[in-house]
Order: sequence, then structure tokens, then C-alpha cells
Amino acid sequence: MPLYHIDTDMGVDDGLALLVADRLLSGVHALSTVFGNVPVEIATRNALIFRELLGRTASWTVFRGAAGACDGFCRDARRVHGEDGLGGATLGMDPVLLRIGAQEVPML
Repeated sequence: MPLYHIDTDMGVDDGLALLVADRLLSGVHALSTVFGNVPVEIATRNALIFRELLGRTASWTVFRGAAGACDGFCRDARRVHGEDGLGGATLGMDPVLLRIGAQEVPML
């Protein structure tokens, strides 16, 4: 069985991609997050929340990746994806899930 490591900047589109991957790929074992749609800290929080909601805390490891490009460039797409990267979906979220999203994860 092939193993999959998904690298994501965890905006709305990436959330949908994780849902699809969860249903179609049995070998997902890790997620890594990078800046892009939102800062890497928010991307990591969103990955942790999705991992919890999908019931994959035991099988998906989350790693925090790059906070910016190696040349220092860093521009996000919060104007498109919202401040939370998920179109405001976390605004009314259960505080327990938000705490899960605040846990420390290893860096790549």
C-alpha cells in the first residue's frame, strides 16, 4: 500500500482536498503545513482541527513547515480564504477543537 504525505497551506480548498483524500486514500500518514493561503501557524491549527474532525489523530502526524519563502517573500490569501483560512468556519467552533488546534507540532 502506498503511503501519502500531504503538504498543504490549509485554506478552504485544502480542507476539501483532505476530506477527499480521507475517503479515497487509505495510506495518508502525514500532513505538513506551510505559509500560503494563511500564515503557517493558522495552517497548522486548521490541519490539526481537520485531523480531529476526521478521526485521524492516531494515524496522521502533522508537521509545521515553512513560514515564508527562502528569499523572504511571504504574502497570504486571507482576503480570499478569510482570517482563519476557512471562510470564517472556525468562528463558531467548539472551543475544545480550537484548543486541539493550538497544540505544538514538530517542525520539518
